Amino acid sequence: MSRALMPGRATVDGTRTAARRYGGAVRRLGRLELEVAPIGFGGYRIHVESPVHRQALEEALRVGVNLIDTSTNYTGGGSERLIGEVLATLVAQDVVRREEIVVVSKAGYIQGPLLEAMTKGEVPRPPEIVEYQPTCWHCIHPDFLAAQLEASRDRLGLATIDVLLLHNPEYLLIDRSNRGGVTEADRDELFRRIAAAFRFLEAEVERGTIGAYGVSSNAFGGAEEDPDFVSLARLVDLAAATCGPDNHFAVVQMPLNLYETGPLRRRQATLEGPRSALEIAAQADLGVLTNRPLNAFVRGEGEPRMIRLADVGGRAGGSVRDSAPLLRAVCELEERWRQDLGRVLAATSGDERFTELFRWGEELTRGLDTIRDLGHW
Repeated sequence: MSRALMPGRATVDGTRTAARRYGGAVRRLGRLELEVAPIGFGGYRIHVESPVHRQALEEALRVGVNLIDTSTNYTGGGSERLIGEVLATLVAQDVVRREEIVVVSKAGYIQGPLLEAMTKGEVPRPPEIVEYQPTCWHCIHPDFLAAQLEASRDRLGLATIDVLLLHNPEYLLIDRSNRGGVTEADRDELFRRIAAAFRFLEAEVERGTIGAYGVSSNAFGGAEEDPDFVSLARLVDLAAATCGPDNHFAVVQMPLNLYETGPLRRRQATLEGPRSALEIAAQADLGVLTNRPLNAFVRGEGEPRMIRLADVGGRAGGSVRDSAPLLRAVCELEERWRQDLGRVLAATSGDERFTELFRWGEELTRGLDTIRDLGHW
């Protein structure tokens, strides 16, 4: 740990105070009994270097939003760093108290700087990695989770993370599907790995590094025949069988929006008969977090596509401009950099990366046609 960690964790009394400050219908977070505002603050794209993101999080916490959702891989750790800094500031100013705020993080992805460091041998490579894509690996092995939990607590500056979720463990099934198909043995292997992760997380609850654990999955609301389907009923049974009836498997997260209604409408087999994912969660008294409220992945012919259910408005009366001349001008400026000042800096510093410091023209030329709207930009 590189800095002192803030003690404490979310409590029933503390969260009740904050959630009622927000107003509206307060939500009970399952058997944890914590009370949260009806909306939380999602940290998917926020970064520690953005003043706007910092202001948004500060204002949300001031008015009573008291659940923050993030992940170890969001903006390469920048999301967790921002959350940690804002919490430290507002607690020091007595604007909020640590026990009022539920902090949820997730672990599983290996991307960006972590993937680069791992491929270079700068950090240990854990067992049971799923090499899903060259730029995206996945792992829920206890060795990896231990390292990620330590790094997450350090970035957040928290002695205890209230909830830690396994982040989309279905990547094992997606990878097997891409390699030829998913068998029952593959599904059994996934749940064997989840059981090992649950045992590790249960021990971390006892140590006090986390308050509870769970699973975030895009596949809870899928059809049972889907290759990546994850049975929530089986997870509930697995937690009890692996960690006992008093286990701390307490929170799940899944997409739910106007298009992705599977968690509410699609039923899956249980010992008590067909149940939806939300019904299974309610029966087990699990706290449920929903994500993608304003985006949706729609399956149809071909690959699933994303549609936005809300967008940033453009300037009234604006006109479409031909981007080709602008991109050519940017590319020419970048080439001048590579041949002139960039080359000088690379030579004097010994770091060839200086010549490739500016590549916007190249990147935009390749990807401009895929940008759908202003919000996507």
